[in-house]
Amino acid sequence: RVHGDSTRFKIPMASFDTTVRVLLAGLSIVGLLLSLYSVHVEHRFEASPMTYQPLCNVDEHISCTDVFSSEYSRMAKMVLDLPSGHPLDQPNAVYGALHYVVLFVLVLSKAKRLALVAAVFAMAGSFWLFYVLIFILQVVCLICLGIHIVNSLLLLLTIAAVFGRATPKVKTN
Repeated sequence: RVHGDSTRFKIPMASFDTTVRVLLAGLSIVGLLLSLYSVHVEHRFEASPMTYQPLCNVDEHISCTDVFSSEYSRMAKMVLDLPSGHPLDQPNAVYGALHYVVLFVLVLSKAKRLALVAAVFAMAGSFWLFYVLIFILQVVCLICLGIHIVNSLLLLLTIAAVFGRATPKVKTN
């Protein structure tokens, strides 16, 4: 290797794009699974609140059911001032699951900019819900934290997909 030659460490752009797309698709699936588990826990807890103890309930400070049974678990109802039972009055996790499916499709169709818009909106929701979790409800929800981490990684990767380059353009003579 010639001194100063860094070609050994350059990643071809096609490989970079493929790697980022695979990571985005994988994280979308993880987010979908976390959202579906959230929906499952919420429905099971609503059906039998006295007997159902999900794995995500560790103690009085680490409890997903405290979060899922709060008024903040249905943000569409709060934001849109929906009556109970309205078709759009769904748990946040249902909207999350739809988001991850849409993001997965956008990633597969190589719609990077639309995926970035979706990731930005998801991260905005995550910021708000993280604030609610820590400062209003004052409880830790392991599933919620997992979803916030997934959303953060999805945002970073979509930024890399849209604006990042694996190798700089080199002017050749």
